[in-house]
Amino acid sequence: MASTLIGQRIGDYEIVARVGTGGMGAVFEAKHPVIGKRVAIKVLHPAFAQDSKTLERFVNEARVVNAIGHPAIVDIFSFGKTEEGMPYFVMEFLRGHSVHDVLEKEGVLSIGRAIELCCQLFEVLAKAHAVGVVHRDLKPQNLFIEEGPNGTRLRVLDFGIAKSMTPELGQQLTGSAILGTPGYMAPEQINSEPIGPRTDLYAAGAVLFEMVTGRAVFSGSNVGQLLLKALHDDAPRATSVRPELPPPLDAFIARLLSRAPEGRPASASAALEELKRLQATFEEEGSAETRATLPLLGDRRPAPPSKPKSFIAGVDDRETGEHRSLKPKPELHEVEARTEPAREAIPRKSNPGRLEIAPLPPVPVAPPARKSTPPIRLDANPPAPEPIAATSIDRQMVSRMKGVAKTEPTRGGALKWVVLVLVIAAMAVAAWYFFVHGATVPHEVG
Repeated sequence: MASTLIGQRIGDYEIVARVGTGGMGAVFEAKHPVIGKRVAIKVLHPAFAQDSKTLERFVNEARVVNAIGHPAIVDIFSFGKTEEGMPYFVMEFLRGHSVHDVLEKEGVLSIGRAIELCCQLFEVLAKAHAVGVVHRDLKPQNLFIEEGPNGTRLRVLDFGIAKSMTPELGQQLTGSAILGTPGYMAPEQINSEPIGPRTDLYAAGAVLFEMVTGRAVFSGSNVGQLLLKALHDDAPRATSVRPELPPPLDAFIARLLSRAPEGRPASASAALEELKRLQATFEEEGSAETRATLPLLGDRRPAPPSKPKSFIAGVDDRETGEHRSLKPKPELHEVEARTEPAREAIPRKSNPGRLEIAPLPPVPVAPPARKSTPPIRLDANPPAPEPIAATSIDRQMVSRMKGVAKTEPTRGGALKWVVLVLVIAAMAVAAWYFFVHGATVPHEVG
C-alpha cells in the first residue's frame, strides 16, 4: 500500500513519503500542491476496510479527538475515502520525536524533564476524562515531543482504541476483547473488567517509570509473561533500578502502578496537583538531579553525546589540556563510548508483535589485583627478631674499622716501646751469659 500511494493525490494533498506503519494502516506525509501546507494522512489498511469494528474504531478516533479539543492532542480536520475505498483522515504534521525514540537514543530522561512532560500528560488526561474518554493505550510510542518556537510540548497520539464513557460519543468496542499494549495495560484492563480514568493513570505510571529508569516496568520473552506479571506481581520500585531517585517521586510512581485501581490517585487532576508539588519541592531544593542527568533535546548536559559514537584511548596534556590520541593495537576494535548509567538488557516492546532488545550495559572492568599482605601482629610478647646474616660488604667494613683501631695511637705509647726494647735486650744478655759460662764448667776426674 505504501509504495502505491506515494506520488498519488488524496483529497487536496499529494503523498510525499511514508512516516510510519501500524497494525491498522500507515501514516504518510503529504503536501498541498498550491500553498505548500504539510499534513499527515492516516490511511486504513485495505484488509480492514470491510471490517465493521475496525472501521468503527478508525472513525471513532477522529470523533474522539475533536470531542476533547485540547491543543496537546493532534488535530484531525478532514475525513474521507480514497478511490480504492480505503478510509483516511487528515491531521496536522508534527516535527519532533516520540518519547520511545528519545529513550532509545538517550537512555533515560532527566528527572526534571520527565516530571515536566508527565505534568503535560496529566493535563491532557484530565481534559479527556472530563468528557468521558479513556485513552487506554498510553505508551512512549504514542507520546510525541514537539519542538516549536516556544519550546517543547507533549502531544498525545492514537486515540484509536479510546473508550467513550458517554452516550453522545457512543460505547466503542464493547465485549471481552483485550485491547492495549502489554507492559502498559492495567490489571483490570487485562482481565476485561470495567475500566475508567485510573486505567490511564496506571499506563502513565508505567511511562514515567520508564522515563526515569530507562527500562520497562516488567520484562518477559512473550506477551503472556508480561500479562501474567502485571496481574500477579507488584511493580518494582523505581529506586531498585536507579537508587538516587528522590523517595517522594519513587512513592508517587509506586502509587500510579498500584494493581488495585483504588490504590492510585483519584483522578488525573489529583495526580497533576501532587506531581506539581513534587516539582516545586525539587526546584526549591535545587536538586542537581532535577536540573539534568542525561540530555533530552533542549535539556542537555555537555558530556553525553546525542548518540553513541566510537572513541580511541588517549591521554590529556596536563599543561595545555589537549587530548592526544594513542594509536590502538591492530588487533583491537574501537568500542562504543557509553556515558549513560549502566542498565540491564531489558526487552522493550514497541507493540505486542515485535520484541526489541535494549543495548547491553558496558562490561565492568575489574581493578588490578593487589598482592595480599599479612596482617600486623599486635602480640603482648612479640617474638625476637631473627639475626640477619652479615654480607661481604659488612665484613670488609668491620675489618677496616679494626685495622684503624689497631693503628690508632694511645697515650704513653712511646714509653711502652722503650720498655719493650729494654726487656728484650736484657733477655738477650742473660741468654748469652748462660750459654758462655755454662759451657766452661770443669768435669770431675775419677
